[in-house]
Amino acid sequence: MRRTILSILLGLSAWAAGFGSWAGETACWFDHGAIVVPGAFGDIAGDFLLDPATPTSQLNATNAQMFGIVTPTARADLRLAGERLPGFEMTAIDLGARERPFAAGLVGVIGADALSGFITEIQTEPCRLRLSRRAGRRWPIRLPLKVIGGAFAVPAAVSDGATTRAGWFAVATGQPGVTVADARLTRDPPKNADPDWPPARLRALSLGDLLFEQVPAGITDPPAPGLAGSLGEDIWWRFRMRLDPAHGRLELEPLSSPLPIGRTSLPVFAAIIHPDTALAKERAAVLESNPVDSSALREEVEGVAAAG
Repeated sequence: MRRTILSILLGLSAWAAGFGSWAGETACWFDHGAIVVPGAFGDIAGDFLLDPATPTSQLNATNAQMFGIVTPTARADLRLAGERLPGFEMTAIDLGARERPFAAGLVGVIGADALSGFITEIQTEPCRLRLSRRAGRRWPIRLPLKVIGGAFAVPAAVSDGATTRAGWFAVATGQPGVTVADARLTRDPPKNADPDWPPARLRALSLGDLLFEQVPAGITDPPAPGLAGSLGEDIWWRFRMRLDPAHGRLELEPLSSPLPIGRTSLPVFAAIIHPDTALAKERAAVLESNPVDSSALREEVEGVAAAG
C-alpha cells in the first residue's frame, strides 16, 4: 500500500512539474555553444550533436568504417534518451568542420528525422534532453513551428540597424550563433579570428514577442529553399525548449538562472538585405548607432507566421 501511494505521489510530482507523459530522459552537455547527447547507433555508442536543423541524421564516416560500414547509409537501432528507434537509417558522412570544435570527437548528428515522432524538451542548465509522446502543462511562450526542407523552423526577423529581413529560420541547437543567408559582412574579420565562432553581430532579432540585441551571427548559403538562416544556442540557452512538430508549435520557458555563454563576438555587423559587399561597407558607420524599431520587427514576424 505504501509503495502504491509513493508511486502515485511521484507521478503527481512529475505532472506538476510540467513534463510530458511516456517520456525518456538523459543528461546532456553544453559544449562549444552546442547541445551534445549520449546515444548509440547499433554497436556504435558515444557523443552525438543534437540538431533539429539537420534534416537527416548523420553518422561519422570514420566511426562507420571502424565498424565495417562502407555503404553511404546504414540501418540499426538508434537508442537515445531511453527511447529506441528500430531499423533507423543514418547517412555516413565526413562531419568535417562540425566535428572540429569537439576534442573528444562526435559519433554523429541526431537530426530532425529522429525527433519527428516525439515531443522534444531541451534545457541547458542543468543540461537535459527529454523525449515524450505527450506534452505536459503549457509553457508561457509559444511560437509556430513547421518543417521546411526537413528542418524544424520558426518565423523570425533580423535587423542590421538599417534594414530588416523576416522569414523562417531553422532551429539549430547544434551551433552557437545565428546564421543569415544571402548576406555580407560590413568588414572582414581579423585573420586570427576563431573560425568556430560567429564572426559578426546582428543589431537585433525578433522572435514572437521576444527581442534580442547584439546577436552573434554568421553568414551562410541558403540551408534549404524557404529558409532564411538558422537560430543557434545564443538564442535558445536562455530557455527550456519544447519542440512539438506534430502540433506545429515550439514552446519556451525562461530559465531562472540561465547558463552564461562566457564569450563575445567581434563587433562586426552583417548587411542582411543587400548581398553587395561594397554597399555593406558603406553602411558600417551608421549601423552601430541606429535604434531598432521592435514593433516593426514583430509585425514582420507575425506576417511571416500568418503567411506560412
